[in-house]
Amino acid sequence: ARYAARYPDRIRNISTGGNLGVSANYQHCFREAAGNHVAILDGDDVHLRLRGDTVIVESKGADREALEKLILAVGNIQGIAKVEADLPPEAPQPVFHTVAKGETLSAIAKAHLGDASKYNAIFEANRPMLSDPDKIYPGQMLRIPPQQG
Repeated sequence: ARYAARYPDRIRNISTGGNLGVSANYQHCFREAAGNHVAILDGDDVHLRLRGDTVIVESKGADREALEKLILAVGNIQGIAKVEADLPPEAPQPVFHTVAKGETLSAIAKAHLGDASKYNAIFEANRPMLSDPDKIYPGQMLRIPPQQG
């Protein structure tokens, strides 16, 4: 709520006004946020602190994929220069890619995953921030999923 108050043009808290059940709560939130970047986390999963133009993400049990998507969503907010997160030290560091002018998901997949046809893996790794594989833009940060052996 504090971040929503500080950045009302960028962050909006969506509430159902009551507990409708997990599925109905998510459906309501996605309907309200259609076309926007979305991060859904239970309140106890993470804590965010803002230090200048850096956001510090402290995890309290959020799964790795959700945490990486949160880092991605927060890092794509204008005015945020850096995101620091307390990922487990034994886990490999996440791979992110900043989209350059003229790039496509296929080109990014070829560069990072060795195969242009694996573009859908990158698209799926960035849902719900991406709604269409053809709608990426220069400067956007994307999460690159680990290669499947």
